[in-house]
Amino acid sequence: MKFEAAQQATRKDRHPIRAVNESDTSNSSVERLERQMRSFMNRVESLMSQKADGKKTLKCWTCGREGHLQRSCRACQGAETNSASQKEVSEN
Repeated sequence: MKFEAAQQATRKDRHPIRAVNESDTSNSSVERLERQMRSFMNRVESLMSQKADGKKTLKCWTCGREGHLQRSCRACQGAETNSASQKEVSEN
């Protein structure tokens, strides 16, 4: 029993504790986090202002007019219905 107690008393700690100056690391960490937070807030504000400006103007590739895309172009839809009716006439 005395032998085991002596071994435990002389045994080195496997995980030594290192001293750290807490005030230096906490201040630098807080400052770094504050800078990151300001950066993120600036990004969010810029994105919100872009969205508030309005939607992008859409331009049709077929007729070249703004405000719609090619899939909803009236000029294309009219051409498709005309070609479909011409096919029906030619088949008869």
